[in-house]
Amino acid sequence: MLRKAALSLAAAILVGSALPAAAQNVIANPSFETPVLADGAVQQNFIAGWSGTVSGANNYGILRNPSLIVAQDGSNLAFINVDPGQTKGIVQTLGAVSAGERYDASAWFGWRTDNANVANVAIQLWLGGSVVGGDISGGVLVASNAPSLVQGAWVQGTTTYTASPAQAGQVLPLVSRMSRSRWPLAGRFWSLKGPATAQPG
Repeated sequence: MLRKAALSLAAAILVGSALPAAAQNVIANPSFETPVLADGAVQQNFIAGWSGTVSGANNYGILRNPSLIVAQDGSNLAFINVDPGQTKGIVQTLGAVSAGERYDASAWFGWRTDNANVANVAIQLWLGGSVVGGDISGGVLVASNAPSLVQGAWVQGTTTYTASPAQAGQVLPLVSRMSRSRWPLAGRFWSLKGPATAQPG
């Protein structure tokens, strides 16, 4: 039986505020709906637009199984399998940053109802570095949020980063991570960018 973590990505991350006209979603396949799966179907070791790592029996991918947890958005969920002591993730590079541009990132994380093992999860924005499977080699962590999971429910993690003039032109990888034990669920990610002056908050 597959041990799953589920992830949810969405397309606009500001919680409790309207999006400015200049903001745009920069995440590909933010809700893991490519391709849409039939009920009970699993696609292992590939998520369109994302990189992940396969390690032995521990893999990643997308699934559609509402009996384990209903998708936070759309029909599909992303999952990451992790053994105790491991840290794994899925990564997407958002492109080069511009000076003064603010990036608001958000992810929904769920914990399946059929597993008692909880995991630590986080959404992270890195500056620079290279994507290696489901991780970043080099680079600097510039923003992170690690929400606490609730079994059978979705919790949202959000984080914000504004690029300085010295950082302009560097790439910005978005990472969803899981560590310690198996089967956190993740559902939907959002990342918005726009001029800092146009963003509320």
